[in-house]
Amino acid sequence: MVASTDESRESGQILKELRRLSNLRRQLTLPEAYRVGELLAALTQHQAFAHYDDSLWFREVHRTLDTGFSVTSLCRYHHVHSMLKRLGLEPQFEHLGMAHLRVVAMLPTRRQRAVIRRAEKERWTSRRLEKLLDEEGLRTRDRRRVPDLVRQIRDLRKFTSPTLGDLARGDGLASLDDELARELADILLATETQAKRLRKRLDRRLRD
Repeated sequence: MVASTDESRESGQILKELRRLSNLRRQLTLPEAYRVGELLAALTQHQAFAHYDDSLWFREVHRTLDTGFSVTSLCRYHHVHSMLKRLGLEPQFEHLGMAHLRVVAMLPTRRQRAVIRRAEKERWTSRRLEKLLDEEGLRTRDRRRVPDLVRQIRDLRKFTSPTLGDLARGDGLASLDDELARELADILLATETQAKRLRKRLDRRLRD
C-alpha cells in the first residue's frame, strides 16, 4: 500500500526527530524516552508501516529507517511510552529515569501511579525506591495470584532484557559449527513462532 504525500512528509519529520534524539549520544531522560515511544506510536498509523507483523515491527522499522537506535532501544522506549500513557502520567519528570520504571514494573497497576509520583516528589534514586518497596512490602502485599502464563512471560522478560543487546549482536556466532548453528536457528524459530502466535491472541484479546 502506497503512503500518501502527507504521510511521507510526516514520516520524514518523525525520522528527523528520532535521529536528533539518537545523536545525543547519551542515555535519554525519561521525557526523551517517552518522546521516542510517542514518535514510534505515530508511525504505526501510517500505511507504509501498518502492514508489518506486530512481532517483527521494531525490527522492520530498524531495518527500513536509519533511526540511530537499536531494536532493543526502540522496544524499550515504546514500553516507556505505553506504560506512562496507560497510567495517565505526564512524562515531565525531573528526577526519575527508566530505572525507576523497571523497579515498579512488577507492581500491581493500581500501585504504580502512586509510587511513581511519590518517588518523583521525594527525589528517590532507583536503588532507594527498590529498597523502600522491599521494606514496605509493596511488591508483595495484596498481590493477586497471577496465572502461570503471566509468570512465565515475566520470567522470560527478566531473563532476556539484560542480555538482549548482546544476543542481538550475535557475538560468537562465527565460532559455531554447522550443527550448533542449526540447533540455535531452530530454537529461535520455534520461540519466535510461539511468541508470534501468542502476541496475535493477545492483540485480539485487547481489541475485544
